[in-house]
Amino acid sequence: SIIIFTISYFAIDFFQENKVILRLFSLVIISTIILNYYQIELRIKERFVLLSFTAILSSICSLSFTIIFGVVYEKNDAEWMLFGWIIGPFISIILLSMYIRLKPSVNYNFIIIFKFIKIGVPLTILPLILTTFLGIDRWVLINIAEPKLLGFYALGCTLGMALYMIPNALGTVLLSNFLQDSSPGSGAYKTKESVSTLITSLIITSYIMSIILGAILILLPFALNYIFPEYIDGLEVISIVVAAYVILSFIPPLASYLIAYDG
Repeated sequence: SIIIFTISYFAIDFFQENKVILRLFSLVIISTIILNYYQIELRIKERFVLLSFTAILSSICSLSFTIIFGVVYEKNDAEWMLFGWIIGPFISIILLSMYIRLKPSVNYNFIIIFKFIKIGVPLTILPLILTTFLGIDRWVLINIAEPKLLGFYALGCTLGMALYMIPNALGTVLLSNFLQDSSPGSGAYKTKESVSTLITSLIITSYIMSIILGAILILLPFALNYIFPEYIDGLEVISIVVAAYVILSFIPPLASYLIAYDG
């Protein structure tokens, strides 16, 4: 991401034509990586209240600024809305930096490095594929979609990401429990207990997310009609994108179990 951000300043036609998008996407990835570092630190210290608060704060700020910039700026509104989405993670990072100090240290232990590679490469494949897919998806939309349709898509993504944080927070809490259960000496019964916990939490969350999604889809036409009448034509697009994010949101709890039990 840093390399892409840097080469966007090169005097090459392709980079100059797409320099704003390249820089914004680079900042999205960089801010996500830094925020993820803080979130892992909070998981280890089991500071779930602060973790949940900053995640919700990030979603609310991203949603608010995306809508504000989308409404205020008619020219280059896609870039402004993407910039508005970036503000949320950066606000959470600033807040978390007041509680956690970054103290990176490098200790070369090749046994641990090899173990990280063995575990990390498979775990990296899924987010890389997902990030690549989303990146291509947005890139194609930016180049072929009408600005108005792109605004519908961006609003749907923002609403969907806010819903995505609910199962994501559940996965964060479950991961700590799963890691404790899968520690040496915990016994096979802990594995069965974790499976039961995972299934129960997913069933409960499925009902909760279905209710929330249903309420949003019912209220969305009224909200768009009275609050954002400019977006009423994009009701179908926004609804599809929000529903897609809800389906996607069940990956974190399942991934947490696979990570804990070397799946």
